[in-house]
Amino acid sequence: KLNTANPEVVDYLLTIATYWVKEFDIDAWRLDVADEVDHQFWKKFKAAVTAIKPDFYVLGESWHSSQSWLNGDEFSGTMNYPFTGQIADHFLKGSQDAKTMTELLTDQLFLYREQSNSAMLNVLDSHDTARIKTVAGEDEDKALQALAFTFIQTGSPCIYYGTEMGMSGDNDPDCRKPMDWSQKGSPVWQAVQAIIAFRRQHWESLSKGQTWLEVADNGLIHVKRTGKETVEGWFNTTGQAVSLSAAAALSRGYDGKQLENKGYVLIVK
Repeated sequence: KLNTANPEVVDYLLTIATYWVKEFDIDAWRLDVADEVDHQFWKKFKAAVTAIKPDFYVLGESWHSSQSWLNGDEFSGTMNYPFTGQIADHFLKGSQDAKTMTELLTDQLFLYREQSNSAMLNVLDSHDTARIKTVAGEDEDKALQALAFTFIQTGSPCIYYGTEMGMSGDNDPDCRKPMDWSQKGSPVWQAVQAIIAFRRQHWESLSKGQTWLEVADNGLIHVKRTGKETVEGWFNTTGQAVSLSAAAALSRGYDGKQLENKGYVLIVK
């Protein structure tokens, strides 16, 4: 253990942190178990790396509410487990109904400033958790629907390596298996690439725009993002096909009239 109240220890650690920025032009640090290190050290850390690169991204690992680290002088954002946990509970596990999920996600957005919400890392799975396909009971449609939903939320969406290949894996160490490159070009790979491309194409609204979440009268989950343009998403978790007529920019399980269960429609207006 290191005493981060000791000036020599602080200097040593900051020399390491800034070395990688200066020598290798890295853009971010992900700080493990960051909520177990004192605030004064992280303030010095943030000041040191942003002095070299003003837009440097400082990401702290915190599994709970993180308000005290998100005042602008410590972390840019944290791993947004409380937020994405609600998504997993509904889309992947089915342990939470749609109305409760949208209410809890909305509550979570009110915990932080808008700037902080935009920089939070929304991660559905990681080296510390089971993979989303495994959590979804090996149901690829559920996993892709949850991923599409995450990619149009406020914050920075994250894909854990192998998700784009449809990899399965239980809790550590099973979630850390080598990448399955044989699935590159597969249908699931193509679906994930399309979701990523959609986010990149409409980044101005999806990274900065306002967010509304609701469950419509027909049972579909409705997401609305407004910014440079309006982006809407419709997600069917009702267990049956639901009538929907919309001009889709990206969809899965949708024929222009009916949205199948576990399907989604993304619209740009």
